[in-house]
Amino acid sequence: MDRILLAVCGLTPQIITETLYALHREGHIPDRVIILTTRAGRTACLRTLTGPHGMIARFLSDYGYPPSPSLLRESDILTPDSPADDIATIGDSSAFQRLCMAEACRLTREADTCVDFSLAGGRKTMGASLALAAQCYGRDTDRLFHVLVAPAFESRPDFYYPPPVPTLLPARTSLPPVHTGDAGVTLAMLPFPRLRPHLPPELLEQPHHLEPLLAAGSLPAPARLALHVRERALTILGKRCVLPPTEFALLLSFALRKKQFPCTGTCETCPGDCFMDSGALLADSAGLAAVYERLRISAAARSSTGIRNISPENFMAYKSKLNRHLREALGMASSHAEIASMGRRPHVRYGLRIPKMAISIEK
Repeated sequence: MDRILLAVCGLTPQIITETLYALHREGHIPDRVIILTTRAGRTACLRTLTGPHGMIARFLSDYGYPPSPSLLRESDILTPDSPADDIATIGDSSAFQRLCMAEACRLTREADTCVDFSLAGGRKTMGASLALAAQCYGRDTDRLFHVLVAPAFESRPDFYYPPPVPTLLPARTSLPPVHTGDAGVTLAMLPFPRLRPHLPPELLEQPHHLEPLLAAGSLPAPARLALHVRERALTILGKRCVLPPTEFALLLSFALRKKQFPCTGTCETCPGDCFMDSGALLADSAGLAAVYERLRISAAARSSTGIRNISPENFMAYKSKLNRHLREALGMASSHAEIASMGRRPHVRYGLRIPKMAISIEK
């Protein structure tokens, strides 16, 4: 499997050879280097890094690697379609973001590659753009990192990597002498979220603007169901609904059963053991009646039949009314509060799908 270094770079190409050195210390160097830069950065990279006498060739020789003109080709030093000498405007930044997205998409489509995303070079906006591209397209085998160098070496134009034999770099204008053994060039791995598993396949086939990718990959906020007993109301995902007494009593009884059921609360992998069949519902009719009494309904409004004397028939009628009321008031959010069914007749069971840890009951 080929490992590709995809790196941003500004006017200091030294960061590329410093990165190669840090990867060498890790045990391997990439099979290919691709640099994303500006027009002025490309000129600097061509002048110092490429060719038989460039710093990459010198690095390979110093550390015993065979010559590799294909490690960094001139055609792999890339700029936006409308290159600028710097990232100085919103237009420059947007163009560079598109370049990062295009290269990340293209390279991660290749099944036999691993991509190392390096944020170490260039302006902060360049590193941020590549980090966003890595989050959108990165796979489990791809990595994101920064390269750390001792501050005394960051602004030295004569330092490209620590040589095999440490040496003293002489003083320069406003710069004191430094010993290359003190450079401390290391990789700083950066854990990052990967949106790729959440993106539809059509968004992975070719580069897209950042906004639709982030919208498609954003996970919805977890739903939380709050039942307010005194007001016979519920709130979920910012929406509120007031229910008639019988319907609220039915929902509250199912919520209490869910809260009290001994389980881990991981509903995604649960077979629905907290769901009740009709027999269990009838057996717990006294519990449902007691919940109904908790609502402090006036004597005139209390029902002497129905919810206080539940049967399979009136349970189905109340459940249908409750779910219909929730859909009308809550829209799509109602699915988290509806009484759901599981299984086929005659083995249908009923319950709430929302995890018990997401339910709160307020008096």
